[in-house]
Amino acid sequence: MLKHGKEQTRPSLDKVIAILKEESVTKFGATGYCFSGCYTFDLAFNNIIQCIVVSHPSLFMDPDDLKAPLLINSCEVDQMFPAEA
Repeated sequence: MLKHGKEQTRPSLDKVIAILKEESVTKFGATGYCFSGCYTFDLAFNNIIQCIVVSHPSLFMDPDDLKAPLLINSCEVDQMFPAEA
C-alpha cells in the first residue's frame, strides 16, 4: 500500500480530470474494482464524480454522506464487504 496510497494515485486522477474539464467535460462517473474501489469512493466523497460503481470493494468507506448514485457489485459471501455492512 505504500507505493499505491492516495499520495501516489490521486495526483494522476486529478490530472486526468483537470484535462477533461479543459475539454468542457462537466460530469464524471467512475468505476472501481477491489483496491481501486476506495479511490472511486474518495472521488465521490469529494464531489468530483457524480456516479459511482464498485465491484468487490476493499477498504470500503461508509457512504452515509455520499450524494452520488451508488451501485455495489459484491458476491454473497465476501469478507471485505459483509452482509451487515
